[in-house]
Amino acid sequence: MCSSDLAVVESILVRHLHNKLYLDLVVQGLQQHYAEVEMGVEAVLLGVELTGMGVHTEEFRDTRLMLEQRCKIIEEESYRLAGRHFTFSSPQDVCRVLYHEMKFPVNGDPKLNLRMVRPGKGGIKLTAAKEPLEKLARTHQLPKLILEHRRISGALSRTLNPLLAACVHQTNQTIPRVFSTCITHTATGRVSMHEIGRASCRERV
Repeated sequence: MCSSDLAVVESILVRHLHNKLYLDLVVQGLQQHYAEVEMGVEAVLLGVELTGMGVHTEEFRDTRLMLEQRCKIIEEESYRLAGRHFTFSSPQDVCRVLYHEMKFPVNGDPKLNLRMVRPGKGGIKLTAAKEPLEKLARTHQLPKLILEHRRISGALSRTLNPLLAACVHQTNQTIPRVFSTCITHTATGRVSMHEIGRASCRERV
């Protein structure tokens, strides 16, 4: 079955399902909410899909450069405090520096010590998670720097770099845009936005 035939079949199925489900909404008195709220949101999301989101790439690149520079400063200061280089993205290495070498309270709890750290039932496992680091950051500078490094690295890897990579330049647009497809049937009820291919973006505009 070709794509056009599949689109026809899907549209017929959606129409029949809509008619059946709409009757259920009428019985429950929810048809007005459906028309004004649910379909109103769908109209907005359709506009987002068709027009895309403008991205000021120069500002994004400047911000990325600034954050990368801040990461380097944090790394240099952290290495100085720790007395050696370590891997920020490695929880094992961070735990080794904080608890074994610098003797900070285990997992941010003054009542714990390294003798209590052991595998199995009743044992304590060292962690470099956010909550214990926040406890340590109240009185120690290195955990505070590690947390800041994580926030900046997350902004770079999950926001700035993906948006810059997804930008599409169009001849009829003044700035690059990011096009996505919106999915509303999620388990949590939130809207999930997914990037579509660059070739598909060019076909849609």
